[in-house]
Amino acid sequence: MGPLAAPLDLFTVAPDNRDRALKRLCRTHVHPAHQQMWCDKNEPHQIEDEVKGRQNLDGEWQLVEEGERPSFEGVKKLDFVPTDRTEAERDLVLTGKMYYCAPGKDAPEDLWVLLTHLVTSKKHVLLAKGNFRKAATQPIWKLGLFRGYLVLQQVVFPSEVREAPPAPDIKLAKNLKDLGAQFLESANVAWDEFDATDEGQELFNEWLNSGSSVASEKPKARKPVADLQAQLQAALAGR
Repeated sequence: MGPLAAPLDLFTVAPDNRDRALKRLCRTHVHPAHQQMWCDKNEPHQIEDEVKGRQNLDGEWQLVEEGERPSFEGVKKLDFVPTDRTEAERDLVLTGKMYYCAPGKDAPEDLWVLLTHLVTSKKHVLLAKGNFRKAATQPIWKLGLFRGYLVLQQVVFPSEVREAPPAPDIKLAKNLKDLGAQFLESANVAWDEFDATDEGQELFNEWLNSGSSVASEKPKARKPVADLQAQLQAALAGR
């Protein structure tokens, strides 16, 4: 980043959960089933007979040899540039792909602290483009903080974000603004009291361990949550 350089070690975020997707099995042998491959000429073939290809702009299909497709070589260095946070975050959509960053070997401690400080800037966001291994694209990365750790998080290209209809220009009356602020304060729930557990994963793991059907299982009782709609209606009725 300009005159600053810091070696980083990257660690992936890998959840230790089993795949919830059910697989298609042969009923007779109880083993994974495979589909018969067919081409558009309605002829069956083996998967070993398949080759890679592309459809050009004229709609014609062409065979592609291995290594023929253009790609970017992997890089070992990302050059981060600061840009206006307000303007960038208007177009940025973060994906779930994230790497934890740790100081690399011989990384200066004060430089590491400086990087952590810079990503907290309210005026700027640090972005870089590059891929760590050979790939067909160069993703955009945002340097930020997550739970106090320096992280790299991938960003969706703005050109891939679907356009939404223009937002309506609605003027909100002051009494409604005050009511909304009052509602937020009165109905506020501490984060550690919010039910953020993945009950679906827990139920799935119990089902795998039991080997029995999950149809008769009852969902866990949730923590009592205030009826927010009723609170809002009561507040409106009392004004």
